[in-house]
Amino acid sequence: MFGEGVTDEYIDMYRHWDDDAKASAMLGFAFNNTGFEAIETACIEAYKKVEPILYGYVDFETEYPKAIAELEAAGINEYVAEVNRQLAEFMAK
Repeated sequence: MFGEGVTDEYIDMYRHWDDDAKASAMLGFAFNNTGFEAIETACIEAYKKVEPILYGYVDFETEYPKAIAELEAAGINEYVAEVNRQLAEFMAK
């Protein structure tokens, strides 16, 4: 699995890197998008305007506000609110 030159110390660290990891309380949560499919699709399409901003292909100062406005028009705030509602419900169990 490890190539030549990899130290035993590194291999040991690799094999035990998560020994003390703790499972997230959100483990097992799955968002139910029923009734939100159209908003989800609209948000996915609107997000395509964000990607060029993230990669620096377009001017941030002019394009970011436009992209955020498109996400908001697509329903991102409603969508996030529903995700948060379902997550809170899940965490309360």
